[in-house]
Amino acid sequence: MCGILGYIAKNKIISRSDFEEYLNLLQHRGPDAYGICEFPNVLLGHRRLSIIDLKPHSDQPFKSDNYTLIYNGEIYNYKEIRDELRVEGSKFKTESDTEVLIEAYKKWGKDCVKKLLGMWSFAIYDSESRELFASRDPFGIKPFYYIDNKDFFYFSSEIKPLLKSQKKIIGNEENILNYLILNLDEHPTNTFFKNIKKLKAGHNLIIKNNKLDTYRYFNINETKNSDNLNDQIRMSIKEHLTADVEVGTCLSGGLDSSIISSIASDSVNGSFFGITAISQENDESFFAKKLASSKNLTHNIFTPTINDINENLKECLYFQEEPVGSLSIIMQYLVMKVANESKIKVLLDGQGGDEIFLGYERYYSTVLLEHLLNFSYVKLIKDIISIKRNSKLNYTQIIKYFFYFNFLSIRKIFIKNKNKGIFLKEKINRALKNDYINVKKSTKELQIKELTLEQLPHLLRYEDKNSMRFSIEARVPFVYPPITQRALSLSNNQKVHNGFSKYFLRKNFEGLLPDEVIWRKEKAGFESPENQWMNSNMDDIKEVIYNSRLLDTLVIDKGKVFQLDHRTIWRFYNLAIWEDLFNVEGLE
Repeated sequence: MCGILGYIAKNKIISRSDFEEYLNLLQHRGPDAYGICEFPNVLLGHRRLSIIDLKPHSDQPFKSDNYTLIYNGEIYNYKEIRDELRVEGSKFKTESDTEVLIEAYKKWGKDCVKKLLGMWSFAIYDSESRELFASRDPFGIKPFYYIDNKDFFYFSSEIKPLLKSQKKIIGNEENILNYLILNLDEHPTNTFFKNIKKLKAGHNLIIKNNKLDTYRYFNINETKNSDNLNDQIRMSIKEHLTADVEVGTCLSGGLDSSIISSIASDSVNGSFFGITAISQENDESFFAKKLASSKNLTHNIFTPTINDINENLKECLYFQEEPVGSLSIIMQYLVMKVANESKIKVLLDGQGGDEIFLGYERYYSTVLLEHLLNFSYVKLIKDIISIKRNSKLNYTQIIKYFFYFNFLSIRKIFIKNKNKGIFLKEKINRALKNDYINVKKSTKELQIKELTLEQLPHLLRYEDKNSMRFSIEARVPFVYPPITQRALSLSNNQKVHNGFSKYFLRKNFEGLLPDEVIWRKEKAGFESPENQWMNSNMDDIKEVIYNSRLLDTLVIDKGKVFQLDHRTIWRFYNLAIWEDLFNVEGLE
């Protein structure tokens, strides 16, 4: 896990010393080693966080013949690929997945990415053909930002180095309106900064003769398998333990993190480290403690205070680089900080489990809609009753969710009424054209949207930025193509059954975990003491929002913002903080 930086000059050359300065902005992503390779009009830089084969011979940029690689990520099946390459005649000098990756490219070219299982963002430069090939993993676990204009092509693991090339920092108005009005903080290709793009997840990029091309190599619908999903989950968790440093886990007490922690702790020699953050508004440590006591788990529990949040909030938002959906992101940030203080370099986390196995309460709505569209009225009524019994939703909430998430016209009316008098009508209508809010009439369509468009991508962005701030490699075993593609073929009844969400996981891992964890009804994440923090900081929040120049250009009446719920007020506040942190001077 590392930080990568690359620059291809078209009409504007930067000095090596400036490039090194920009590379050092990624030091937190790779404090263990760094290197720069220079070619005519090309600079490649790397900051290394040493996880596999810690020796200097695996440092990057990594060269083999006329190829030079800079790489951020982990290839979990690298040993199998290495064995295959050896049969084909390849020879290896290191034990790293880095060398396997560059040799795989030499053997199979751009199709090598189809053999990889893992997370990655890498670039390989061929000094003979003067072609740069780059790739991002199927779900975008690892970031790849870039600027492409007439003067240069410039790419990075983070946005901050790219901002150094901009004379004036301009915000992307479309992304900002989607954020404030629709609560969308992620876009497949655009960022909150004008002119700074992202390589889309599951895509490759080629730049040759100053011409840029991208294309998709991964389609979540293409590959199906009939392998045992239970076995695949266990295998993925064990593969994600591969490291030459200590590995731990984020243990929230929820189902996903508990499964990962349990299987991981059973798979390692000696004690395994788990960390739990407790919110004063929602303490689920009982479930984490229950699991830890049944396993060989060194359990670290901490309760962040309001002071902890105040002291770390702006730094967290600075390293996130773009506005985030809620204050809860600070809890994850503080988890990573504690893990760093405990000398943990790799943490496993449960991201993806909810999107893959229908874990959020709003997903019930689409399951019920399918019953209605199939005229399965008895199943519809039975499921409503069982959802009331085995989730935290009451009948009123079930009905509200059903209409809000299944009928676009109702959702649009709600959004328009909520934002009336805050934004001009034309700005609200502009946001409502976003495809993400469109209704999906089957759970499979919904899941694909959640996995690829906004929901999972923004969680992965939070995870990457928060973990790498503290030089920690975060790994997500559920976000694994064999698992996601197999899980999409499960029936609704295997995912939601008798009102229980994520039924497949509950049933198949029953006995592995305490019953209190397996069959718990309440769902929570790294929830923050949001209401307490908002109430105690409201005077400062108001001042920051009223002083925002960007909001002056967007909002009709800032006073009406404070009539909204805390979660929405947070977004206006976060945008104003972002504007100040990055000196954003205007919008386009």
